[in-house]
Amino acid sequence: MNSRERVLSVINGRTPDRSPYRVDIGPDLDERLKEVHREDYARQLASDPCQLSQWVRWPNVKYATRGKIGWIDGVLLEDSLDQMDEYPWPDANDPAWYEKVAAGVEANKAEQAVFVMFPAMMHTLDIFRGCDKFFMDVYDEPAKVERLLEKCSAGLEDVARNLCKLDIDVLMVGDDVSTQSALLASPQFLREYIHKYDARYAAIAREAGKKVVYHTDGVIPDALMEILLEDLQIDGIHPMQPTCNDMKEFARKYRDQIFVYGGLDNTHTIPDGSEQQIRDHIKELFDWWGDRIILSSSNIMGQAKLENVMKLPEIVQDICRF
Repeated sequence: MNSRERVLSVINGRTPDRSPYRVDIGPDLDERLKEVHREDYARQLASDPCQLSQWVRWPNVKYATRGKIGWIDGVLLEDSLDQMDEYPWPDANDPAWYEKVAAGVEANKAEQAVFVMFPAMMHTLDIFRGCDKFFMDVYDEPAKVERLLEKCSAGLEDVARNLCKLDIDVLMVGDDVSTQSALLASPQFLREYIHKYDARYAAIAREAGKKVVYHTDGVIPDALMEILLEDLQIDGIHPMQPTCNDMKEFARKYRDQIFVYGGLDNTHTIPDGSEQQIRDHIKELFDWWGDRIILSSSNIMGQAKLENVMKLPEIVQDICRF
């Protein structure tokens, strides 16, 4: 099997020859690996799924650079929700928005299954108001909140629709709604103000014949899974941090309903563990999830032992065979 066939087997409920994997690394680690391993680096870490990102081009967003990463600096509607009437709402059907992702799809689709993630409603509200202001807005000005949600969602629906016109395999709805130990808000709140809208983007993907993966870092409790399965009708979850979630128990409950795109411990075991610890970790995940997992993570921490990162693909290919 090639990479594409392997990944498509997992996301469609079939058994591949071995588990697919993706090695996710951030810019600091990327630089260290290139400096030390040079030519072996790209070849050794070749990943199974191609993952692309489509950021929504909301005008006037300001970024501050910390290290090598740009972070959003400030909110767009700083003073009040009334500012939304003067805000220059963009045309999310502008073909220029999608040129980079479209080129990535064309370059990779023959050999790799293509996943595209875009930041959805929770992330968008954080850009426009910040979570603290938004939570207060819900109580103070509910009618204006509903108008803001509809304005934001109109653009997000266009983005989802245009991404699904490309030859992608999976639309990843990205919305961090969890901390490392709890949801950011009650399930009822999330359902009404976040996931009601995220369900629209998932429906657009399903209608276009694409699989849907939901992304949130942190804990994924049963209350959230109920929403994701019933309202969004997801096919998979990402990244499923094992430091926050009981992967064995999660597999017992949900293995027959979804696949996991993740599961690797990118904060402790992979960056700092011994080779045997990494092997034991991967073997457990494989035993619990079998042909329903694409072994990945969020970015492996920048301080990681370089030999661990370089060894990771070999370990997966050695252990995770059917």
